[in-house]
Amino acid sequence: MNNKKNAARSKSKNKTKVMLRSAVLTTGLTAQLLSGSSVAAHAEPATYEGDSFAYLSQYLGLGAAYAEPADDTLSDQPFEALGESGGDTGGGSPGTEIPEADLAWQSLTAESGDQSATLRYTKPRNFEDGRLEISGDDGMNYETVNPSNVSNLTDTSLTVTGLVNGKTYYFRFAIKSHSNVGYSNFVSATPKGTLPPAETPPPVETPPAAPAPAPTFEVPAPTTAPTTAPTTAPTTPAAGAEESIQVLAVSAGNLTTRSASLTRSTAEDGSSRAELRLTPQGISQASEQAARGETLAYRLPQLSGTAMQILLDGSTLAPLSSKANKLSVSTADVGITFPVERLRLSEAAQRLGVTSDQVSIRIEIEKTPVSTTPGAWTKAVGAVPVGDAYAFRMIASSGSKSTDINGYDRRYGEQTIPVPAGSDLASLGAVMLVDGKYVPIPVTFKDGQAILHTTGGNPVLLVRYDKPADSGKWFDSAVSASTTKGILEGREVAAPLDREAFARMTVRALGLESYGTNAASSLAALRSAGLYEGLPASVQSDGAITREEMIAILVNASRQFDLQLNALAPASTTAKNAFGDAGDVSEWADSYVETAYAAGLFRGDKGQIIAAQRQGTAGEAAALLVNLLRSTGLADPAGK
Repeated sequence: MNNKKNAARSKSKNKTKVMLRSAVLTTGLTAQLLSGSSVAAHAEPATYEGDSFAYLSQYLGLGAAYAEPADDTLSDQPFEALGESGGDTGGGSPGTEIPEADLAWQSLTAESGDQSATLRYTKPRNFEDGRLEISGDDGMNYETVNPSNVSNLTDTSLTVTGLVNGKTYYFRFAIKSHSNVGYSNFVSATPKGTLPPAETPPPVETPPAAPAPAPTFEVPAPTTAPTTAPTTAPTTPAAGAEESIQVLAVSAGNLTTRSASLTRSTAEDGSSRAELRLTPQGISQASEQAARGETLAYRLPQLSGTAMQILLDGSTLAPLSSKANKLSVSTADVGITFPVERLRLSEAAQRLGVTSDQVSIRIEIEKTPVSTTPGAWTKAVGAVPVGDAYAFRMIASSGSKSTDINGYDRRYGEQTIPVPAGSDLASLGAVMLVDGKYVPIPVTFKDGQAILHTTGGNPVLLVRYDKPADSGKWFDSAVSASTTKGILEGREVAAPLDREAFARMTVRALGLESYGTNAASSLAALRSAGLYEGLPASVQSDGAITREEMIAILVNASRQFDLQLNALAPASTTAKNAFGDAGDVSEWADSYVETAYAAGLFRGDKGQIIAAQRQGTAGEAAALLVNLLRSTGLADPAGK
């Protein structure tokens, strides 16, 4: 994208200017851009080492201005009182590049009046011409406000008159500076008439209105059968809040404008709500600019403690799916990222009797009560809830029918929730509600937030486990970590495993419980998840499990779920050269063992032999599973 399409502004009183260029935020750089350092004025993205999302949020965020090349001179009814008077140039001179943050009125707000709306703003320093624009069709089309309808004009506010009470209007400023056109954030106002005096006209007696039902944010139990679409509880706009503001989509280092609209409101019980509607043109534009596999991110850092609804059409996901893009939406405390290509949308559409491009998608993110029903904790024995539970529900609807979208096919998404202050991260795990029971899922931690890696959108929460005492064994660290993650389930570390027991540990470690919903065993769940694909039939039945089988199944898990194995410790040679008994490895398992050794998933029995044909133990399985989680990024590194 032309780097003049990206503009930013500081929310601080000093209004620090930042020139945002197209190098900002590529997926490949994200790992290096998460140190949380503060940003400097005019920081070049190539040298910026802070959180790339914070960079964008702090200087763009909600209501941010953007700039684009000027296609005309804004001569269409220029609003001369605001434009050609020029104002303070702030030291600018012809031929000097003007900070793009000065191209548009900043912090535009609107206040409704009687057949009028009062706009307040901060006047920019550098501009040549400008106009005030108004839309009466939900921001789809704008036209210039007639100057005769503007009164009380100052450098910080004005009033637009001649409006119709009860109708919602959207406003924005368009300002030209040199070859650029800047737009402010857009705001809305709904004029309302003043109440008549109490004595005239006489009051009309009417029966008292029935009290409006209190809104509820409880999440119904997931269902796979079509149901009648729920009725949204009534809400009222939050006092003084912008009802609709612009946000920006981030992809492949570029920003796409007009990509979504956000509506904030307050429910009758006083709780905050927000609705983010993603526009087809915004998603399409972002996808065109994004590289294959990139994440399209919508960041709303000003929202916290808010129940969210994210709305989009199934038809808009096609370009993202074809390029294997991920879609991400986050507020200051919660967020969701999911692989569009593997979203089980077609299954949901089939239940509705339509095709994927004919459904509307709603994603609900909100707090939900922790389940206390009998049996809810039978698969998470010893886990103690920590903090709030959150529901991440994805719903497909068509007409009056709706059905849940049941997660992703052999891929992980991410759900972000806050970590309660003072928590000991080393003792925290995470669980997800599946079929009425809490089951373990992988979790990592960063900057006071927990990132839960899931294959679906079920209610989730953090839990605490008591860590076991050290036994002096080489796998103590893994045993401690696997206990925290609910993997070991109290097994003795020296206990020999059969294939069903190992499959159960694997299902718990990788959060694959949803694959066993209709399965008679954990072995069947692994088959459903694809972890036995390509392995001999002889290793897929009941019986003792060997060390090479455990290794092969976990390497296969990384392949089936597209998880990159990153070496935990560099291997100086191959397993075949490192171990004297490498010749005992079955031919079918050889490539799996070499891959696992190169990634550091195992180091051999006593560091000398693979013992490929020996029966595996619970402690060894725990070490393999924890190392797999750490290597693939589904768990934090050791010692963190």
